[in-house]
Amino acid sequence: MKAEKMAKLANDLNKFSAKKWVLINPPAIAQWDPVPESYNNPMNLGLLHVAQVLLFLDCEVEILDLQNDNNLNDLNQKLKSLNARADYFGISNNYFRTFESSKYIADYIVSNYQKNVLIGGMHAGYLEENPWKDDEYIDRWEGEFKRVLSFKDRISLPLPYHLWPNLHDTDLILDVSQGCSAKCTFCLKPQLYYRSQEVIETDLDYLCQNVGIDNQIVYTTYNFGEIKQKDEIILDILKPKGITFQTQSRPDQTYNNGFDFLKKAREAGLEELYLGLETINPEVLIRYKKTKNPDEYVNAAKNVIEWCSELDIHVKLNLIIFDGEGPEHLDNLRTFLDVMKVHLSGFILGPLLCFPGTALYEEKPAPIPMKPSQEEYFRKRNCYPVKLNELWDFDESLKQCEDLMSEYKFEDRRLIRSFNLEP
Repeated sequence: MKAEKMAKLANDLNKFSAKKWVLINPPAIAQWDPVPESYNNPMNLGLLHVAQVLLFLDCEVEILDLQNDNNLNDLNQKLKSLNARADYFGISNNYFRTFESSKYIADYIVSNYQKNVLIGGMHAGYLEENPWKDDEYIDRWEGEFKRVLSFKDRISLPLPYHLWPNLHDTDLILDVSQGCSAKCTFCLKPQLYYRSQEVIETDLDYLCQNVGIDNQIVYTTYNFGEIKQKDEIILDILKPKGITFQTQSRPDQTYNNGFDFLKKAREAGLEELYLGLETINPEVLIRYKKTKNPDEYVNAAKNVIEWCSELDIHVKLNLIIFDGEGPEHLDNLRTFLDVMKVHLSGFILGPLLCFPGTALYEEKPAPIPMKPSQEEYFRKRNCYPVKLNELWDFDESLKQCEDLMSEYKFEDRRLIRSFNLEP
């Protein structure tokens, strides 16, 4: 069954309804990759949305979380027990490091059980130059059963958290909003939406009653405060619960919302803020459509970082080395970090990756020089690191990132990960 037939299957209510499904969260870092330090157990939001639709169709649904099954023998043992448990299998390949493990699981199920498999997620759904495009199990994105349950109805239903195994040992997710209205050319752009106040309250009540308030909750949004009034409503819901949460935002968006909005978020439980600074290079900020006013953007970041320090919010920066940047850029970044480090809890730094589905991919930037094994690594994941300058190959770019990160020691590094892509 080819991809187009599977797409037709996804729109056929008679085929889908009242069936048994097993939805699989594959190893995020399988035996093909080293497990990074401080790796957590994140809940897979895409699988929960798919499960929500299938339950609407009166299907029996089971979620199998394999993200920590890094041993191939253990993984095979779990796969051996799947045959009688489902008519259909769904795999969420929502992270480029799961590309190979998702393919392995799908091949195992089809070869051994001759069962139907759908692979969803933004890293499985690329249609151009997709190494799986001739395979029979491909679906684009996750939960897009548009003729089964409308988008508006789907985001109006509570998520089936009760299906998630080992809920107490999982990084909890409160789905508030997804998507972003910014135009950054290196980033994917899902549709912007906010879920309703009623459904968020229902989800939050379930988590608090069944898991408790000791677990920090991830407040999912691409850009916290993008619609300030809507996020303020959610903060009013969160505050009485006594929980703590983390989220992410753009520095200019947070600055424009003002100190009082950030203070309100802190009072509602905001403990960690990931700030998508990306770079302080004016030319890059304009070229990649991060902002039209680089000086204002960087000054906004400085103000937000200082606000977070004043409010006792752990602020951590997402940073990228872009094409055209090199040693001089890193020296400028060091100067910035030297000034701001007293206020920071950490940062992540890595070379620019180019993914299908982005405007950057359409420009076809040159890949960075790599070893054959590294080229194979990224080919299997359908992405590649972009050439940064004439001095660095891939190994040297990683060394530069690691060396700079090692220069700064932060008291709190709970969620800071090394950008280690060595095969």
